[in-house]
Amino acid sequence: MPYNENHPAGYCFNNQFNGSYNYLLLPENITTDDLETIINDCEQSFRIKTMACEFKSDWVLANFREVNSGNLAKKTLFRSYHPVIPSRVGHPKLREIEAQRQQIAMRLLETNNIRTVINLSETAQELDEYLQAAEPSYYKTLWLGKSVISVPVAYETVYFMSDRDESFNPDELGFQTGIQAVIQQIADHQPPYHVHCRLGSDRTGVVIAFLQLFMGADKAKIADSYLKTNQMAIGEYRSIRLLEHALEQALGHECFDDGHSITRDYLLSLGLASNVIELAYKNLAG
Repeated sequence: MPYNENHPAGYCFNNQFNGSYNYLLLPENITTDDLETIINDCEQSFRIKTMACEFKSDWVLANFREVNSGNLAKKTLFRSYHPVIPSRVGHPKLREIEAQRQQIAMRLLETNNIRTVINLSETAQELDEYLQAAEPSYYKTLWLGKSVISVPVAYETVYFMSDRDESFNPDELGFQTGIQAVIQQIADHQPPYHVHCRLGSDRTGVVIAFLQLFMGADKAKIADSYLKTNQMAIGEYRSIRLLEHALEQALGHECFDDGHSITRDYLLSLGLASNVIELAYKNLAG
């Protein structure tokens, strides 16, 4: 539907990259506070920062952060923007600062002595084709050492198809196979680990949240890590409801109550061996 400016604020949301505005489906009993939250989130979603000096740190600019929660050991798990392949080269306001984002992400990989990278956005073939011609870098060195592992999953798969093992794109993995692969690679490789997709927000956000549940993190810590992506100010907004939907569809509505037990049982139900699950947990716990 076209945007109707006569609708009250809070009943539509910024969708500027795909057609101006989206209307929201809201329950009949929505509260004034709920609408106020939507209004504020929509306003925040339009923010675009184009200069590094607008960010409080390089870490925020690169969407780079350590994941600390539950029984995760310090300096063991990190996440960020894609250090190598750009996503906003066609955006007039974001293409220049994106290059800085990637340079900083690359530098922070090395600064934090990352040993294993889990790439959620490219297939192994796509990554090989890109990196073979790429300039030398810390990321390329890890790739040459077989320490960059492709676990390709789609945005649509992690958010809207997490209740089954079906891939949105034919050359990618379903949610269940993808999660098994992530746990297997953590068991097989040494920390510190780094997880990324293109923006480091959606696929990365869901996988990191799963790992946080696996390590016993509470919902507040999980939400904090996920929502920090909004500080990138790229003219978009991530709502915690998206993440809740993805995890609850996969694990059930009780998943935030006893995350470790529920994720462990889930992985066992998928056929992952208990010794692999235990080794992955041990590697993350330090």
